[in-house]
Amino acid sequence: MSLIEEALWKRLTDHSGTTALISKRLYPVLAPQKVTRPFVVYRRVSGLRLQSHQGASGLSFDRFQFSAWDDDYVQTTGARMVSEQIRLALEGYAGTILGVRIDGILMVTELDTHDEETELYGVISDFEVAHNEAEPS
Repeated sequence: MSLIEEALWKRLTDHSGTTALISKRLYPVLAPQKVTRPFVVYRRVSGLRLQSHQGASGLSFDRFQFSAWDDDYVQTTGARMVSEQIRLALEGYAGTILGVRIDGILMVTELDTHDEETELYGVISDFEVAHNEAEPS
């Protein structure tokens, strides 16, 4: 079974609206130096693994943050447009990707931002993801 991070990466890189804007420029935790824009950085910001009386249930509720960055905010390929495509690809999704059963994805928050050091505009979106994961033996 793959990790949820791999499943989410595949979902977004298989989504035509997202790939039309960022191709496969979707990076875990940190983007490389001098990356082509627009691009997205994602990370898990919290996680809750459900337990039962018998131990691990294999069900996890994780919160992921996707940060879309570009030189523009609202232009055709700007951070806002990239963020909207991420929302369309993820919100309400349920299914199995790479052996990971995703029971549901819910968008929780969105935040517009600007990085003064890089002069990039960003839109940061948080999603809650209910999914199965390998159980410890």
